[in-house]
Amino acid sequence: VMVPVESGGMKLMSFGFIQGLWSAGDAIDTRGGGAAGELAVQLLHTTKWGALDYLVIDTPPGTGEIPRALAARAHYAGAVVVTTPSDLAVADVVRGVALLRKFDVPILGVVENM
Repeated sequence: VMVPVESGGMKLMSFGFIQGLWSAGDAIDTRGGGAAGELAVQLLHTTKWGALDYLVIDTPPGTGEIPRALAARAHYAGAVVVTTPSDLAVADVVRGVALLRKFDVPILGVVENM
């Protein structure tokens, strides 16, 4: 069981907090093989969150293995999708929303972050 970092009443867990997975200064490449998606699901389910009003999950953009694994197994109540005004970011959001709809995740809103 992992314990999240807590500050100001907010709890936070990250791949970067897990000692031994990566060496300091290494690029964290989570593509391929399904391992990153499974690690994300495990991180979600084995962290000792305690009582929460909300759980915010910040995933990589698009439809890669982490968003796909979490959409399939995290039982979202809803999603707020964040984008920037660039054409590439909007294209990722369109694919991401399609993925969330495929798993019956309600879209609560879209936020454009400058």
